[in-house]
Amino acid sequence: MELKLPYVFKERMPSCNFRYRFQRHGVKKTIKGEPGSPEFLASYTAILDGVEEPEKIPDAKGSISWLVGLFLKDFAMRVEAGLVSPLTLKGHQHHLGRLVNEFGRKNAYMPRGKLV
Repeated sequence: MELKLPYVFKERMPSCNFRYRFQRHGVKKTIKGEPGSPEFLASYTAILDGVEEPEKIPDAKGSISWLVGLFLKDFAMRVEAGLVSPLTLKGHQHHLGRLVNEFGRKNAYMPRGKLV
């Protein structure tokens, strides 16, 4: 089933994958999500209504998401230096992303006496 929405067109990327773009009055924006999914339709209606995406709120210092961000930033530098595999970084991002989605705003403080 082909998706037919006003101002939306399918674009082939260099990786041979497709993405859906919104174009009106010379402005192009990529629509997030898979076609037909709730995320896709929400992104489309937000772009159509002219609503900008909210800016990402920085992680609170001491939260789990802040701590994971520091770890992943350091790990990315190790990948750039050739010390570890990019696939290892991808795995860490996937698993730690699940942790952040569930517990990201919680405090990461642990008493040293409780660590084994």
